[in-house]
Amino acid sequence: MSKIYLPRKLKICFVVWFFPKLSETFVLNQIIELKRQGHQITIFAVYNPAYKLASEDRELETKIHEEILLYRLKWNTFYRTPHTMYSLLKKNRKKFDVVYIQFGDLAARILQYGNINLPTFVVFHNLKDITKKLHYREQRRLYKDLFNREVRILTVSEIMKQK
Repeated sequence: MSKIYLPRKLKICFVVWFFPKLSETFVLNQIIELKRQGHQITIFAVYNPAYKLASEDRELETKIHEEILLYRLKWNTFYRTPHTMYSLLKKNRKKFDVVYIQFGDLAARILQYGNINLPTFVVFHNLKDITKKLHYREQRRLYKDLFNREVRILTVSEIMKQK
């Protein structure tokens, strides 16, 4: 994993669908590296995998990476709906320097309510992030709205970068 060094310590709100999710180690790795560099991380998640997944997956999600305990990440994780996340970010924007949303569809759901007036980064992981739902009129509207907002779009692949 390449390291990114930021010039000053930031208060970062990390937003994901699930946390902690065993299969999404890339999320955990990013959070841990930022914590190691001294940044303050708050995690907003829509779902806790220990409760929301299918029963066979829930058992897997009872296993916890030791870093989650070491960095006390569960104590800095808040489970909210996208609408509540938007309201909290808008209302408490002085508590954060940056909002970092993992997954374009989640960003579209949160930001459909308006701008949060914070530097916001949105990560699209693959083409499916966009195309799997674009045949739904509502999803097309949400993405169009997202791309018209003041957000920084980050792509994880060359194919996504071209779209």
